[in-house]
Amino acid sequence: MRHSHRVADHSAGVTPRDRDGRGVYPEVFEGRPPQCEAVWFTVSESVIATVGLAVVANPTMIAAYKTGIPLNGKPFPEGATIVKIERTKKKNQEAPFDVKIPDMLKDVLFITKDSKRFAASAGWGYAQFNHDAASGSFTPEGSGSDCGHACHTIVKAKDYIFTAYGKR
Repeated sequence: MRHSHRVADHSAGVTPRDRDGRGVYPEVFEGRPPQCEAVWFTVSESVIATVGLAVVANPTMIAAYKTGIPLNGKPFPEGATIVKIERTKKKNQEAPFDVKIPDMLKDVLFITKDSKRFAASAGWGYAQFNHDAASGSFTPEGSGSDCGHACHTIVKAKDYIFTAYGKR
């Protein structure tokens, strides 16, 4: 079964700008989450304590996964992008047993491959946007497009990507 998601454009409220009008952070996406009208495909889902994670990727990254990347030792191609969507969980009140379902959006994290722009971080640009439920806006976290690179160095052999693409 193939799962896909539409990642909504929630760029309102995420507009830090420098003198030239460019985004200050994250440089990856000009200071705001990208407009994501394309279909993204599910890579993985997981749970950490009270947070549920959906990991989705663009067609470029999915095609690379299907060829065996990164386990075959080859790097992901330019333009490959993976997104982690974090939501709090809540009990499904209608289910007859203990089922947790997604609740409030917490944050959205992006990693995109552009070797020219992000040469200093092994070709990957990183960005995290925290969601404010009250206003519906996002705020960038950290600074610089390499803010997530340090923790990803432990998976250098997998082209800096933690999430495996499970057998379908």
